Amino acid sequence: MDLLKELTERLKRLEGHPSFDGITAAAKHISIAERHYHAAVSNDDEEGFNDVIYRANQAFEGMLKEAHSIIVKGGSSKITPYEIEEYFSRNNVLKPRVMQLFTNYRKEWRNPSTHDHRAVFDEYEALMAISNVSSFAFILLGDILERENFSIGAKVAEEMPSQDKINIKERIDLSEIVAKSIISYSSKITDREFKELGPKFLEESLWGFLTTQLPDFSIDNARRIGDNKIYRPDLVIEGKGETAIVEVKISDSTQTIKQGYWQLVRYLHTLRESTGILYIQPTNHDIPLKTIRTLFRISDPPLDISIISPFSERTAVMEIGTNADKITVVTIR
Repeated sequence: MDLLKELTERLKRLEGHPSFDGITAAAKHISIAERHYHAAVSNDDEEGFNDVIYRANQAFEGMLKEAHSIIVKGGSSKITPYEIEEYFSRNNVLKPRVMQLFTNYRKEWRNPSTHDHRAVFDEYEALMAISNVSSFAFILLGDILERENFSIGAKVAEEMPSQDKINIKERIDLSEIVAKSIISYSSKITDREFKELGPKFLEESLWGFLTTQLPDFSIDNARRIGDNKIYRPDLVIEGKGETAIVEVKISDSTQTIKQGYWQLVRYLHTLRESTGILYIQPTNHDIPLKTIRTLFRISDPPLDISIISPFSERTAVMEIGTNADKITVVTIR
């Protein structure tokens, strides 16, 4: 896997963002580090591998600085790399997988090369440094994009007219609250956001939208469930004594109904919960969505799964099978 290529592709989703140029510059340091590596190998230049480490360090510091400016909402241009590193070390603001790479790179390469002018790195250490800093930059950029996508969804909810917001004081259950909120959000995403920012955009921006739209509920997009934590539902919503799991798909295929539906069934059984929402967004988001609610009383616990998709009741029933003993259909445009 070419991590630098993947990083560059992922970076395109930030084009136009204030941090785009800074992160692009950090990625360029990784590219130059690779050039130094190949030159040192070709010329049998042992000292050239130190240049690889120095460039990798610049990529490491650059990514941290851009992440800090986003997380601290601007931060300070006068803050030092050391202060930024200490900020991330002491504050629980990065995901565990990012912190693991951060700690490892800092311990194995950043600190030795910065504090010991006599340190010498060999070919294998230089290669490992490139691999580690590339992985760190790639995963950290994913976290940055997640925060930005969340903010886009939150902004949509904040700017909604009061008459369009869901009144949770009405006597409707969590499934209906979430379904109405999802359909409301689907009508507000733009072509550019939907088509250019990738499938994770829809899930992460919906997370931001629902978190802002439903402040009385806790919404988790990183819950691991099951033995060895092998399952990760897209969203787990909890509040007012209720729990709902949301699974998000982008597809024009009716087969996605079956795949997503039984995926939800597996999650619900694992958590011993009953409420699930499958949201299938077609690639043409101007197509009206329908909510089909299925009730499985023969299950333990009974399952209440809503399907939000452009597909008809007949199509949905054919795809999920005939195990649902009651199906209620509501079409919302």
